[in-house]
Amino acid sequence: MRPSISTLLIGLAATECSAQLTSFPNPSTGRGVTAACAALERAIPGKVVFAKDNSTSYHEVQDDYWHAGLSEWAPPCIVLPTAAEEVAAAVKVLNQHPTVKFAVKSGGHDANPGHSSIKDGVLIALEQLTGTELDKENGVAHIKPGGNWSGVIKALDAEGYAVLSGRLGIVGIGGFITGGGMSFLSAQHGLTADTAVNFETVRADGSIQNINATSDPEVFRAMKGSTNQFGIVTKFTLKAYPIGQVWGGSRIYLPDVQREVLKATHDFISNPSDPKAAIIVNHNMVMGGVTIVQVFFFYDGTTPPSAAFNGLLEIPSVQDQTAVRSYAELLDFNSEGAAGFKHRSSWRSITLPLLPGDGGIDFMQNLVNNWQNISLPYFSQHAEAVQTIAIQPLPSLFGKHSQAAGGNAMGLTGSDGPRYIIELSSIWGSPQNGTDDQTIYGLATQVTKYAERSLATALRQPVNRGAERYNPFFLNDANFNQDVLKSYKDYNSFRWLQRRNDPAGLFLRRVGGFKY
Repeated sequence: MRPSISTLLIGLAATECSAQLTSFPNPSTGRGVTAACAALERAIPGKVVFAKDNSTSYHEVQDDYWHAGLSEWAPPCIVLPTAAEEVAAAVKVLNQHPTVKFAVKSGGHDANPGHSSIKDGVLIALEQLTGTELDKENGVAHIKPGGNWSGVIKALDAEGYAVLSGRLGIVGIGGFITGGGMSFLSAQHGLTADTAVNFETVRADGSIQNINATSDPEVFRAMKGSTNQFGIVTKFTLKAYPIGQVWGGSRIYLPDVQREVLKATHDFISNPSDPKAAIIVNHNMVMGGVTIVQVFFFYDGTTPPSAAFNGLLEIPSVQDQTAVRSYAELLDFNSEGAAGFKHRSSWRSITLPLLPGDGGIDFMQNLVNNWQNISLPYFSQHAEAVQTIAIQPLPSLFGKHSQAAGGNAMGLTGSDGPRYIIELSSIWGSPQNGTDDQTIYGLATQVTKYAERSLATALRQPVNRGAERYNPFFLNDANFNQDVLKSYKDYNSFRWLQRRNDPAGLFLRRVGGFKY
């Protein structure tokens, strides 16, 4: 989970949803952007705000990024649509200005520079395209991409339903779903994208189409984990599930029980006995280099059986903030301390197979030890900075649900072995001070490179012969210098499909982010 400051002293984190410069959009020519902004104002009057006017509306959009440093990027104009037709009109205008780059922003949770942010182009900000509608008869919810998960879940929770949301209420919606999306309910139903029934989408030609398993099954599968390469989704239709009170929150542990926590975590991933249970295991480096173990718990019910968490509940903690509450209340609890926390931010991840037995526990322990050795020299000297290494289970159940739903871009299947995702999350400095950016990116890169080397060595051992060999990156947690989409088994097919659906390269060449 992403680091932030909790009600006591440590990094609460959330994972939901940076150094390969080719991921940054190339600057547009000033004259071209000026003309495009003027044309957009004519096409969608009253829905375009300009940097030169220094308006409140402009600054509200720019100030709302998880990575506060991106607020310093100042696009000449921002489009603020309130309907799919206005998004379509903007795309049609941009097609008439082929040199102009643009970005699409939903909740601003993507910390990667150039993905949902832009300096010298047009920003399409979807934050006013909001609304949640529950269709109980068909068991779905229609969700627009603006806003964050807190509003969506509160609306549905009042009706006794939930969708597979982010694990923090303040996480944005659009990029989370199109990146795949991991939820506390994923062991029961798959990734959030796996629960999609329809994507109302503005395509590269500016048309509005419903993409689903009937209308275009190839593109529908590809959109579940490819971000916006096939269009801008203006409404998601997701399966909705009945939900009541849940149990969850976090517990904090001292380092002397770290090995016990890792053993229980390994057992949880290897032998998931109850799909209603979910965990995230964080090691937070805070307060000038102090490391604290923090586990986030979730159970879809009020009384979790002890066996559901494979011994984690029996390990003594020094702080226990678990409780019975509504699902909406849990997401808000997990957001405490993160909202309004204005620092620079980044993340980076790697997907790893679960190695068996004590050797698999040793492997986890070595990863954590190496992370501490690499990061401590910097974070011990910067008390305002926080870094988290999070272990996020990716058990075989995820692939079973994904395959049953028709598959997603990540390519998970029912025969997959157990895996977990290691995420490195960092916050540091002030919004305007990017002096240490490359240092932070470099530290996280060292950690994942070590994991890659260690895994290659481990897989040569006979005891690990049965470990899962297909371990694609999880896009929502990836850094922009990671070749995420090439890790997908169907990369070549999706690459061809993207070009067939976007022959002029509108989303391929003119929008930042991961590309086929």
